[in-house]
Amino acid sequence: MPYKLIVGGAFVLGCALLHLYLVSIEYVPTDLLALLGLATLVSAWLALMWMFVTVFMFAPVFTVMLYEVRPPVYWVMVLGLTSGTGLLLGSMVGTEVAGPWFLVVGSAAGAGSALGLCLEKRRRGLWKGFLTMAAMLLGGAALPLCVLVLAIIGGLSEPSVEWADGWRIATFTILLIVLIASNARAADFRGHPAAVWTFFAVVAAVVFLVAAGWRAVPALLAERVGIRLAGTATLMVPPSTCRLVVSALAAGKPKPDDQLMLSCEVPASVLQAKVQLRWAGRMLLVVERINGVDVPRDAARMTIPDAETQLVLPATKRW
Repeated sequence: MPYKLIVGGAFVLGCALLHLYLVSIEYVPTDLLALLGLATLVSAWLALMWMFVTVFMFAPVFTVMLYEVRPPVYWVMVLGLTSGTGLLLGSMVGTEVAGPWFLVVGSAAGAGSALGLCLEKRRRGLWKGFLTMAAMLLGGAALPLCVLVLAIIGGLSEPSVEWADGWRIATFTILLIVLIASNARAADFRGHPAAVWTFFAVVAAVVFLVAAGWRAVPALLAERVGIRLAGTATLMVPPSTCRLVVSALAAGKPKPDDQLMLSCEVPASVLQAKVQLRWAGRMLLVVERINGVDVPRDAARMTIPDAETQLVLPATKRW
């Protein structure tokens, strides 16, 4: 596995994507150490995600190597991977309309792959045939998990995504077919292993760009590493920070809005804002509402200290 190439490429790509994001929000911090820390954080996350997804895509080949069995012929490998994929999807979907169909396809493909292994009985014994079947089922079951991880990382599981459900299903169905066909061929690949890793790494990168939308990738990476908050955040700030925000909103005006300034006299003020950047103990905000009072849409952006600011998160189910 080319670790140095992956880490180096991820660092360069992470720095480039971070720079694109900072340029897109029209704010580049002057603290060089903070910028280096942000770039390292983005690059580390990108490298780990890239390697993780690549390993998932490479899982069928890896399981065959792990079980130390001879890869079956191409069509048997395709049926075995299809069986593992169909059975896992059927169990995940459950009683929905597509669930029984996945189970039927998975069972039929499993019977076909078992028949193919029986025809190869002269080449491998009963125990090796069982291990080969197990390797194909486990490897095929990892492929839908890979697609699920890409969907979550790429933001396709969020309600705000405007893709039609049919396009999502078609996109990831095609991806599964490509992964099954590629893994079945790569399992018996006689060339250099780096070529296989490079192929799957490139596929992982392309699929991530397609899933997330290439224009939204810099902002999406910023959200995933925590230097940007998704959507509108609710913040609790002390009165001093609230007055600072109101004064900043009044930049270029004769005086601050009396209604906004009066709302800051409570012990803890609540801000609804878009947090575009969190770095070095500061937050870059686009404020939308202060204690229930709307802020003009053309209001200026500002930075506030992160020390006494509390982030209010919506209630979620416990694990």
